[in-house]
Amino acid sequence: MELAESETRIELDCNLESDRSAMGRKSSVKGSTGEREFLTRLGKIVGCTGILSRNLEQRRSGGEDARVNANFQPANDYERRLVSTLNTLSIEIKRHASCNSSSINRWWQQAVTQARQHNPPRIPMLAFRPDRGRWQCLLHVSSELPRSNMLGCLRMDIELMAEFLRANLLPSGLEKRP
Repeated sequence: MELAESETRIELDCNLESDRSAMGRKSSVKGSTGEREFLTRLGKIVGCTGILSRNLEQRRSGGEDARVNANFQPANDYERRLVSTLNTLSIEIKRHASCNSSSINRWWQQAVTQARQHNPPRIPMLAFRPDRGRWQCLLHVSSELPRSNMLGCLRMDIELMAEFLRANLLPSGLEKRP
């Protein structure tokens, strides 16, 4: 009787671990799918599909979720300026069931930390989308406030962010402050 009870407990523990592992895989798949979705959509809106790609090293060595695609060859001055602008950003992308202020703040801090790891530090950008919601982006545009403070952030949808990037409006003073 004791043996059967302990076998049942072990089986239940294994099923629980298996469920946790499956949930982790599902979350990881949702995240990577969200990253591809955001990068594809942003590329289409700015008129340069393939300009950004997922950072596949992020899981092993950390870092932002996206970077300028090393194989992208700018065909004109607009694309060269866009690559230059995108290279000043450290992009963190989140796809989550809900995006409450606590989660957004935590993700923003992650984006800031990753941006500071570059030399020179990059401008943090956070893109996120809740289930059945629209892509939103946070970008810090104040060189007077510390970047870790979300009060200096503009929050905009993906279309406005693309317009912001397309117009190459990132102020040059942003590069000076981590």
